[in-house]
Amino acid sequence: MASKNVVEKEVERGQRFSDIEEDPRRLLTRISGYEKKPIVALEKAVEPLGHVEHEILLPPARRFEVVAVVPQGPELTLIQLEEIESPVQLIDLGPQNIVSPTAT
Repeated sequence: MASKNVVEKEVERGQRFSDIEEDPRRLLTRISGYEKKPIVALEKAVEPLGHVEHEILLPPARRFEVVAVVPQGPELTLIQLEEIESPVQLIDLGPQNIVSPTAT
């Protein structure tokens, strides 16, 4: 009886973490054009992207305060921001209930 419960729990666990039985049986093809590219370490692969990140995009209509600045090396600085309340009331254009003037 105890072994049956263990087996059932393993089956339930497998179903909870894996839906492999429900996946369609199809072959995924390789992305063409990269067959002759050498396999390299991630650090080397992203080297050409190092010059791209020179700015940070923040969400519009938000205000932030710098909490901490931690230099990490010659070209990297971590900046911790905290969102603060805006001194100007922002318009909320969320869903609105429109009442018909003919309703009594």
